[in-house]
Amino acid sequence: MELKDKILSDMRDAMRARDALRTSALRMLRAEILKKENEKPDARVDDATVLWLVQKLIKQRKEAAELYQKGARPELAQKELEEAKILESYLPPEASEEEILQVIKGVIAETGASGMQDVGKLMAPVMGRLRETGKTVEGKRVNQLVRSALAPPDQG
Repeated sequence: MELKDKILSDMRDAMRARDALRTSALRMLRAEILKKENEKPDARVDDATVLWLVQKLIKQRKEAAELYQKGARPELAQKELEEAKILESYLPPEASEEEILQVIKGVIAETGASGMQDVGKLMAPVMGRLRETGKTVEGKRVNQLVRSALAPPDQG
């Protein structure tokens, strides 16, 4: 069963169970999938694209929760975080720091990157290799690890 079919099935189950929060989160995801399918005629949305959409929506939920917290609306922030948690259940396991560092070291060795000016040159191949492993990674976290790997050693 494809991921988008599982999401549709889970959405129907949530509707039958009258689980408003889960229904809302899955409807939002389903709408994003349909929007992506309608961008091009005869376009087929594969699991990789669905996972990308899930990650995008999770990021949006977390950013919205942060803004609600700053705006003194903790109940809305909590709702956003709960929706993000529901969406996270569709993601594969996250890559460990060791796995990320191994990939970074391999790409640095291949490209000959030597300094902070090469961060941009490394990000695309590192992210691509990490996604090939079938695990999820957050770009911000990878960027921090790439920067620390390229940072000159402390001279003190």
